[in-house]
Amino acid sequence: MANQSLHSNALCFSPFYENPIYQDDGGVKIVFPACGAKKITLKGMSDYTGLEDKVIELTPEEDGSFTTTLYGIRPGTHYVVFECDGIKTVNPAMPLYWVLNQAVNSLDIPNPDYDFYDIQDVPHGQVRKVFFKSSLTGKTRCATVYTPPSYETDHEKHYPVLYLQHGSSEDETGWVEQGKINFIADNLIAKGECKEMIIVNEYGYGFEPGVTPSRDMRELHYQNKFGDVLINDTIPFIESHFRVIADPDHRALTGLSMGGMQTANIVCANPGVFGYMGVMSAGIRGSRFQAEPKVADEALLKATLREAFLSGGELELAPKGFVNLEVNKSFFDERGIPAHVVLSEGAHEWQAWRVAAWKLLPRLFK
Repeated sequence: MANQSLHSNALCFSPFYENPIYQDDGGVKIVFPACGAKKITLKGMSDYTGLEDKVIELTPEEDGSFTTTLYGIRPGTHYVVFECDGIKTVNPAMPLYWVLNQAVNSLDIPNPDYDFYDIQDVPHGQVRKVFFKSSLTGKTRCATVYTPPSYETDHEKHYPVLYLQHGSSEDETGWVEQGKINFIADNLIAKGECKEMIIVNEYGYGFEPGVTPSRDMRELHYQNKFGDVLINDTIPFIESHFRVIADPDHRALTGLSMGGMQTANIVCANPGVFGYMGVMSAGIRGSRFQAEPKVADEALLKATLREAFLSGGELELAPKGFVNLEVNKSFFDERGIPAHVVLSEGAHEWQAWRVAAWKLLPRLFK
């Protein structure tokens, strides 16, 4: 039986009609509700899933619904696209997430070897949304904030903060909904394997008034002023509204993919702000997506950055992929800054980032 966390999603925490249905024989049954269609198909959105390059036609049932059962899908979260009589659509009865700036369905295939992101019988922290005005964009921002189990009971205690960022074309919900970061933290804290901490997931985009976001990813990167928003708006808001320890040794920044590149740039441009950083599935040196980060003050960065955490999925490494962990590590080796390298299973996907987060959290705020 699949853990409840695999059915929990952005629209419904505990749906009583499970869809997809994870079978004991390893099959994954998908039901598309009756809609009057003549033909329903699905295909995967990424490589290395077991679905790549396949268009699967669902079978019509007597009640008007369509079904199929999939086998051989790799564990983890995999996005799928449905077509209804040739028109791209979503399955309204399956989990939906914000991906590529649109709503997309997902499968979350169980891994029998992992329970670290399951909902376990342990004390749970709280997840809330907070809203605040940005001095740069002039708009209201939204962040998702995890507070550990003791936050509501020990009112004298102050906590370190991890700012944890999503990837390109996603949003501040990803690390909780797809990444299950709150359950990962709950389980590690319950075992005494990591410090209690606050985890903040911010929206990784911020544009000055009058700027129209470009469709070109390179140009968009230079338009995006998220680093300024984080330093000038997000961190001051969090530190004035939550019980935090407001110094570099108790402040970390980590991100995946685009968020990893942002992390490298922000930490290097603002030495003395973060004592820990993490780059998941992103290039720091030799990246085709951005120039090497510029360090504003080499001595201050070396004096205050305790460790850089570097991770990548085994299927996204160079030369086939764009992640080169040893090249990334050399950026820190040359500066005498400790760097810890982790190879996760999978490719450029949430399963790799879940594993990375699981291994990152125990290393923070020592």
